[in-house]
Amino acid sequence: MWLLMTAAMALPGELPAAQYVATNSFPRHRSSGVAVFVLVYLAAWLTFGLGATALASRLAGSSADALFAIVLGLAACYELTPLKRRALARCHRGAALPPDGPRRLAAVSRFGWINASGCVASCGPAMAAALLVPVAQPLAMGALAVAMTYERLTRRPLTARRRIAAGYLAVAACFALAGL
Repeated sequence: MWLLMTAAMALPGELPAAQYVATNSFPRHRSSGVAVFVLVYLAAWLTFGLGATALASRLAGSSADALFAIVLGLAACYELTPLKRRALARCHRGAALPPDGPRRLAAVSRFGWINASGCVASCGPAMAAALLVPVAQPLAMGALAVAMTYERLTRRPLTARRRIAAGYLAVAACFALAGL
């Protein structure tokens, strides 16, 4: 379920990176290059998801509204940190990709890892909150997917991060009040 959620929420923001891999590969290697990139990307998210799911299941006995509000509030605060800025920049980093030869798949894998680790570090707190949302989970996941894609593709990441943090705080406040 986590992998399906990740594919639906995080892959749309990765279209430019997949296009980068395809553009920097010879035509006969484009499909395999993009496939390796996507597999490495999803493997990184799956690893994060296993830990996040295990933690979420341990916290399941807590008040759902309050727990979701706390995690989403922490995600909102994280949006404004230098660590988040660096992680988001890592998502945008390019890499030299040999178009052919034995080092091609290793370079594509390395590029996929750099990109995925930046995305996990950038969007991990919001994805963890998605695991804990008590009601309307598909709606919340859709909203988070839009926020993460906007943040990934915008030309003004600081403005996007501020807007997203404000949105997260507003939703967290609503759930905190509902939990009272």
